[in-house]
Amino acid sequence: MERVGLMKASSSYKFSVRFGAVVGLLGLIFCVAVGETKIGIFLCVGLLLGWLNTAMVVSATAKFAAENAGEENPNKKKFMAAVVKRLALVTLIAGYIMFAFRPDGLAVLFGLAFFQFTIIGSSAGVLYREVRSG
Repeated sequence: MERVGLMKASSSYKFSVRFGAVVGLLGLIFCVAVGETKIGIFLCVGLLLGWLNTAMVVSATAKFAAENAGEENPNKKKFMAAVVKRLALVTLIAGYIMFAFRPDGLAVLFGLAFFQFTIIGSSAGVLYREVRSG
């Protein structure tokens, strides 16, 4: 049963990555066409940061699960410290770009938020279908 859930989560992640890539490419093409190339590039950078954040979440979660398999009360402090470091890094990168290249740099925030909403939405869709079917 766990394997089916992992496969569904994996398909949700793959969908979000592909959808984000398509949106980034279309956004870049549109922005170049209207003469706002920097905004299109920053949008793609934001999508890339969203993907990087999510990839690090998946990696950290898998590592935590493997290290704590079978333990009833795993130590979560190390895991939480890694979460804070990752979020701080992504926030610092996005914040630097936003302020160093304002106003166009704000597109980084839109790309990052779009990717995060996509991953949450696709995961919620999988969860909803799982709850309805079972």
